[in-house]
Amino acid sequence: MVLMSAVTSAYIIRNFHINVWLALLIVVIEGIIMGGINGLIIAKLKINPLIATLAMMSILTGLIHIITKGVFINVKEESFRFLGNYRLFNIKFLQLPIIILICFFIIFSMVLKYTCYGKYVYAIGGNKIAAKFSGINVNLITTSVYMISGFVCGVGGYILASRIGSAQPNIAGFFPLDSIAAVALGGVSLAGGRGSLWGTFMGLLILGTVNVGLLGLGFETYIQYIAAGFILIIAVSLMNLENYKYSQYF
Repeated sequence: MVLMSAVTSAYIIRNFHINVWLALLIVVIEGIIMGGINGLIIAKLKINPLIATLAMMSILTGLIHIITKGVFINVKEESFRFLGNYRLFNIKFLQLPIIILICFFIIFSMVLKYTCYGKYVYAIGGNKIAAKFSGINVNLITTSVYMISGFVCGVGGYILASRIGSAQPNIAGFFPLDSIAAVALGGVSLAGGRGSLWGTFMGLLILGTVNVGLLGLGFETYIQYIAAGFILIIAVSLMNLENYKYSQYF
């Protein structure tokens, strides 16, 4: 979904000469729609979320290669690179993508912690049946979560294309594994119902540090795949051990 948003933004700006901010709005709406489709498939057809999202990934990957024909979509408009490269006060660590990332984490962590909606999300993750009998509209909340995810993917895809000034159809190879590894490292239960965004943030930092460190040491890019795989196994193993110890009290 991130890559589809990146390709869409670059394609419509280059071929239809659409204003860059209108392009951002279009890809955000596109992301929300894609997320909503995912959510409806999962909520209404009762398909396993992992299977549904993998199926969507396969469909979108095919569409991306149809649109791009396997080649880069370069965008010459300088304004397109603003969102991905602008530095506040010309300070390296105050780039707009970092500021947007932190803002998202603050907003969504507050939503999860301090609103009824956030409590409903945790409840559904913990036990869908119990949540339903508690009066929570499980299908609506589930679909809305995927729509929010799609919204973030839309923004992320636009920023990705903006940073490099083009859409590259094969750039998202690490995204699925990194996403799972980051949340697992951050203490989010893959069974649902437990975890925090700030834990995920720390998991993201750890994973990013490992990847950058490997590159700095001169290892080939494919070593990152191996490292991420081992990190994921270790994180999930530790999580299962913790869950086992917790279950002993019941």
